[in-house]
Amino acid sequence: MKYNTKNKKLNINDFQHPFDKRAVDAVTKVPGFEKLIEFISSNSIEKAYSLINDSSKMKVTKEMSSKIFEMMSEAAEMFDVNYIPEVFIERDYNMKVTLNGIKKPHIIFSSSFLEQISDEMLWNVIVSEYSGIEAKHGTIKFLDEVLKFVKGAIPFGVDVALDVAINDWYRNRAYTYDRAILLSSESFEMAAKHILFGEVSKDVLETLQLDKPDNTYLEQSREFFGRTGAEGLYQKFNTVFSRNQWLASRYMELYNWYNSGEYHDVLEGSVR
Repeated sequence: MKYNTKNKKLNINDFQHPFDKRAVDAVTKVPGFEKLIEFISSNSIEKAYSLINDSSKMKVTKEMSSKIFEMMSEAAEMFDVNYIPEVFIERDYNMKVTLNGIKKPHIIFSSSFLEQISDEMLWNVIVSEYSGIEAKHGTIKFLDEVLKFVKGAIPFGVDVALDVAINDWYRNRAYTYDRAILLSSESFEMAAKHILFGEVSKDVLETLQLDKPDNTYLEQSREFFGRTGAEGLYQKFNTVFSRNQWLASRYMELYNWYNSGEYHDVLEGSVR
């Protein structure tokens, strides 16, 4: 089965959200960032993490799951890259997917995630992970992992600046994933379902009709952003200290982009 049915070619400028680009640039411009990356590379820290993956997680082979590898190959063609990241499965009852790695980005699926996801949704997830690789998200995620162990060696002030910048990146990276999925699927409903996948039951997800202009979740999202006064301030305050983007924010951002001329211009240019 061919997943990239219209032979699209996407590049980073097609799908990276401006907020995500700003957040990535902010992390990489923190004083000491380049030295940290150089330290990680020169001390083979990434290789050590690779050994941990090999020893404690199941590496997915082509023989084990031809479906995943077929999707990975299709995604590589769509993003016009010549590599396929390593894929691992870890036993975890939480539904999650993790992109990590600097020189060798890799994707880790939880077993619960793969057990519950449809082929159509799995393709969209793989598209989102490839978009993250192209946007250098694996580098920041890996840096965040390393910082947990070396914070005591980082000068005061630099560690705080990195924390603030990385938190902002965690929140805004999702906008990039959502745009990449929309461009790939050309279905707002499918991209919106990806946002809410794992948060609501499949039955509820199917009844929401997320692509309709009068759907209940759109109304809920508009109410969320219409809060003022103390409620509005509390909402903004909570955002600063969170690493998760509000689902309502992701939905509204994607909804507005989908209904803009920009999305259609990018889509038209992606089919070559």
